[in-house]
Amino acid sequence: MLGRIRTGNPADTFRRIGLWLCSFVVAVTLLSLLCCLPFSFRSFAVIFQFTSVLRWFLSLVLQITTILALPVWLLYLPFVVAVKDAEGPRLWIILTSGTLIGPACLTILGLILQLGGGDAHSIWHGDGGISLGIVQSMPLAFGVGFVSASLYVIGLRAIHRRSEAT
Repeated sequence: MLGRIRTGNPADTFRRIGLWLCSFVVAVTLLSLLCCLPFSFRSFAVIFQFTSVLRWFLSLVLQITTILALPVWLLYLPFVVAVKDAEGPRLWIILTSGTLIGPACLTILGLILQLGGGDAHSIWHGDGGISLGIVQSMPLAFGVGFVSASLYVIGLRAIHRRSEAT
């Protein structure tokens, strides 16, 4: 399905890993800013007026998102090493798998927690307090995966075209 998988030389592999890490960090940062945006302004005139409470909240959201999304980033890393370019059907495979790996991992986590004896309602729908359930976290995981995979594909295509030109 992937065709011939070529890993290339180690410098290209480390470049792809770095590109995947950068796209992950940008996606997590954008998601954190997007989650904090409704709390950041009272009117459209003061969009980026950050208070100390908002900075703390943004830092907290960024830390939590990074902690939860980093294992999924590591799960996708072998795929990043294996696929050298994003041409043809590999482009769509990278986008689809990169987008869906987060929600799939959340679903598996929810099933494991439920099989371990946890309360099904609090696992899937949250406890009604500050914690989100798996269902509420799915769009966030989908968003991080989609933005990460999209940025990675754009960067990978740019690197591949630049290397072909030289």
